[in-house]
Formats: sequence, structure tokens, C-alpha cells
Amino acid sequence: MSETTRIGFLGAGKMATALAQGWIAAGLFFSWYLYQFKPALALEAVKLAGYVSIGLGVFSFFLPHTPPAPRKPRPSPPPPRAASR
Repeated sequence: MSETTRIGFLGAGKMATALAQGWIAAGLFFSWYLYQFKPALALEAVKLAGYVSIGLGVFSFFLPHTPPAPRKPRPSPPPPRAASR
């Protein structure tokens, strides 16, 4: 197996991918709902999303440094067995 570095949820497991897809679907549904039934609130929702994004961006600068855990060395494979005749 080759070990490659992957970025974002593309390298994560099935659960992370499902959560990301659910988050996107919820956002699309919420946007559609506001546009269809409460158009006056649609602009306010976009503004609120922008403010929250800026706030979370600033917050991320204050998170502690958490480097990844060092990798454990892989055990060497056992020596090949002699062929029996």
C-alpha cells in the first residue's frame, strides 16, 4: 500500500464525507427555503453567514498549536519461509 498525503475530507473516511455532504445539502435547502418563502430574510442570512465566517476565521488564529502525533515505525515483515517439498 502506498501512503499518500491527502487534503480535506477527500482523504478522510466515509463518515467525514457523509457529514460534509449533509452539511452542503442542509445549506442548499436552507437557502432555497429562504429564497422561496422569506425573500426579505435571504439577504440577512447571507450577511449573518459572512459575519460568522469572519468570526470563525479570527477564532482559528487563537487555537493552540497541535502538531500531528509522530508516526510509529512499521514493523518489518517476517522473513520468508523456506519452501517445503
